[in-house]
Amino acid sequence: MSGTSRVISAIAAVAVLLTLAACTPVSTAGEATYEVEPVARQEIRPTTDPVTAVGGGSGRVTAPVSLNAAEIEDLGRVLTDQAGMTLYRYDRDSADPPVSACEGVCTRAWPPVVVEDVSEVVVSGMARSLLGTVTRSDDTLQLTVAGWPVYRFAQDSAPGEAEGQGAGGVWSAITPDGGRAGAPPGTTPDPPSAPLVTARVLPGFGPALTDGNGLTLYLFTADSSAPPRSTCLDDCARRWPPVLAEGPEPELQGVNPAIVGTLARPDGKQQVTVNGWPVYRFAEDTEPGQTGGHGVDGRWFVIAPDGRKSLAPVQEQAPEAAAEPESDGGY
Repeated sequence: MSGTSRVISAIAAVAVLLTLAACTPVSTAGEATYEVEPVARQEIRPTTDPVTAVGGGSGRVTAPVSLNAAEIEDLGRVLTDQAGMTLYRYDRDSADPPVSACEGVCTRAWPPVVVEDVSEVVVSGMARSLLGTVTRSDDTLQLTVAGWPVYRFAQDSAPGEAEGQGAGGVWSAITPDGGRAGAPPGTTPDPPSAPLVTARVLPGFGPALTDGNGLTLYLFTADSSAPPRSTCLDDCARRWPPVLAEGPEPELQGVNPAIVGTLARPDGKQQVTVNGWPVYRFAEDTEPGQTGGHGVDGRWFVIAPDGRKSLAPVQEQAPEAAAEPESDGGY
C-alpha cells in the first residue's frame, strides 16, 4: 500500500470512530444497531452590551447621566457631567416652580441635560434630594438641581472648560447646591431681584422698552390691560417668559413710574405691567436689541416707552424663520 493510501485509510478510520462516538446503541431483535443523535444548533447572541441612550431622541448614545462636584480654577466647586463637562443654570428660568425659558434656537448653544428617569442619575459630592426634573415643551424631562433646570454649553470643548460662565450676564456654572458659581455658599435660592425696565432707542427699530440685559420687552394683545390680565400660560410662557417682580418694585430708567405695576399670575407670581399690559420677553431674542418677536402671530408687539404697542413696521418673515432664527447668539 502506498503512503497516500495509508493516510486516506487512517483518516477514514478516525471518521468512523468519531461517528460511533456520537451514536447511541439501540437493541433491536437481538441485533446491535446505532441511532445518530442530532447535534444541537448553537444560538448566536449579540456580543455588544446594551448602553443607555440619553438626550431626548437626539440619537446620541452615551453613558448614563451623572452629576459630580468638581473644582474648576477661578470658579470653585461646580457640577460636571459624566464626561467632565461643566453644567450651567439660566437666570431667566424659574426654580419654584421649575420652568425652562431656553427653547428653540437657545438650545443650540445651551443643550438641556435630558434624562429618562431621575432615579438612574448617579451623583457624587451633592445631595440626591436636590435632583428633580421639569417637563419641556417637547415633553422631554430636563434635569433640575434645587429646582434650577441644568444645561451644557456647546462651546465647551473639553472637561474643565467653563466658557459659558457669565454669558450675557444670565448664565452661570451651577454649584452642587444649585447656586451660581462664584457666589458665597448657602445663597441658594437666590434672593428676589427687581427687574430693570429701561426706555431705549433701538438702532433700526425705534423707541422700545428693554430689561436690564438690554433684551426687548413685549406685550400680547390677547391679554387685557384694563383690568391687567395675562392669558399666556404653560407652553406660551416658555416661548414668551413673563417679566416677574418677585421682590422690590421694578427699577425704572426713562419710564413713567405711574404706568408701571404688577399683576398676580395663576401660579401666584407677580408679573410686571406697563400701562396695564403684562410684560414679556421673547425666548428667541438672544442678543440685546433684537426684536424678533415684533408682529409674531399678529398679536405680539414690542412695548413702546409709553406702554403701548410699538408702531414700528413689522418685518415679514416666513413661519420657519420666525420659529428658528439663524443666529444662536451667545446666551
